Amino acid sequence: MTRPETAHAAKVVARFKEMLGEECREHFNDEHLDELALLVESAIDAAVFETKERIVERLETLTRDLKTDAEFFVER
Repeated sequence: MTRPETAHAAKVVARFKEMLGEECREHFNDEHLDELALLVESAIDAAVFETKERIVERLETLTRDLKTDAEFFVER
């Protein structure tokens, strides 16, 4: 567990396991909980990726705007 997303997913699954009653916990084996951890980690990864994409788009827009402004001042 070196990635923050993996560690966070493990914490989420551990908390979920704590929230289950003893009777419910009996229905979930380690494979089920490992699969849940992968699903949580995937969801976190997707959210991080989407956020990074939005940041890149904003930076690209800012770069275009700065170039346009620079060209305007150079031409004057």
